[in-house]
Amino acid sequence: VFVVNLQGRPFMSGLTENRPLLWSLLAAFILTFMFASESVPSLNKYFQLVAFPDEAFRDFILKILVTDVITCFCFDRLMKLIFCPKILFASVEGTTMKDVFGLAKTVAVILFMMNMFLANNEQWDEMIAEEERLEALANATDGGEGAGIVDAVQAAAAVCVGAACNQTDDATGMGDEF
Repeated sequence: VFVVNLQGRPFMSGLTENRPLLWSLLAAFILTFMFASESVPSLNKYFQLVAFPDEAFRDFILKILVTDVITCFCFDRLMKLIFCPKILFASVEGTTMKDVFGLAKTVAVILFMMNMFLANNEQWDEMIAEEERLEALANATDGGEGAGIVDAVQAAAAVCVGAACNQTDDATGMGDEF
């Protein structure tokens, strides 16, 4: 919706002229479709997204996303054509083939980068396994096999620190101020 509502020329710089905005919007758009299409299942699992119940439902959601984008764009252009055709034609006149090729190049680069960095299922599986290992380790120290050792160390530290604090309090006369 933001892409459709961005007016561009002649009121402000167009989307192709504002590179950071273009890159961030395209990346968000592509990532949304990657999540919705479940093209990288481990990525969805890493972000704790629940899988669709079946492929038909997933395809239905993807069709809704695509239809929403296309409908918003077409409706916006139709309203401009009906109510302010001069503005529509002015924005189209300012678009050159250089802008179109620049946009296509940006989309290709973002797709390539996202495929390189996000589409590696093995990497996401390794990250998930590492997180599970760290969580199991944390659970073990919280109440599992290592709980006795951890409790003993904490008790020893409390006695040592408590005794040192009591000696300091007696020497300074500042017992309950802190």
